[in-house]
Amino acid sequence: MFVMRMLCRRKVVQMENRQVVEQVRESRWDARRGAWIGVLPRLMAVSVLVVAVAGMRPVTSVAAGRVTVCGGGCDYGSIEAAVAGISTGGMIDILDAEHTESGILVDKDVTIAGLGASDTIVQAHATRGAAAQRVFEIAAGAEVTIRDVTVRHGNVSGGSPQGGGILSRGTLTLERVAVRANDAAGVSGTFGGTARGGGVYSDGDLLVVDSTINANSAEGGAGDSVGGDGEGGGLFAGGGSARLLNVTISGNGVRKGNACGG
Repeated sequence: MFVMRMLCRRKVVQMENRQVVEQVRESRWDARRGAWIGVLPRLMAVSVLVVAVAGMRPVTSVAAGRVTVCGGGCDYGSIEAAVAGISTGGMIDILDAEHTESGILVDKDVTIAGLGASDTIVQAHATRGAAAQRVFEIAAGAEVTIRDVTVRHGNVSGGSPQGGGILSRGTLTLERVAVRANDAAGVSGTFGGTARGGGVYSDGDLLVVDSTINANSAEGGAGDSVGGDGEGGGLFAGGGSARLLNVTISGNGVRKGNACGG
């Protein structure tokens, strides 16, 4: 009887975020039937009881090498903290519809995933041009996969700014990613700064699959004698190999900085 009372008191109507992500991914739309196939309808219709017994702790997603990130109720509140806390080779699921975080350093082998480029946005700032950093930086030696997200509103400037949205020094795979509305801008000087890779700059190995890179910009800085160049408004590969499969690159812009008297 005591055990039964403990069970009744400690029943919790909830489902771990990690389980939701996994089961949503298992669902698919069947065009022939015009209906979702899989577990999604059951998730929407049924609450799952999770029973906790005193003295017992369930295995968490952190221990399993898979963690969640969102504004509240997840394993972590920021992607960079999740990268620091997860083991090498782990998975980070982003559950926010819009997640605002800039300068995210990824320095180990991980996979970062959203629920789809139209459903999960990772942005450096809510407003384009207002951020002072890019969105993601992939460190040298790291092998990273980013999938099913939109990366937007990164903004870098300097003498030789690179990668307004994503700067990769390691090995990077982008799957079903939209890189949109990011900017790299050279500063003014005797010689204007040259900006490269408004959307993505990579000097490691890069693989982009089923993705779009659009509406990004690279703008050279104004110079007293020579204006800086803008190169690779959408994508600039500075080293390593770059392979693109089913990728749309459109609407990106480059601009050379003005020169006095020129």
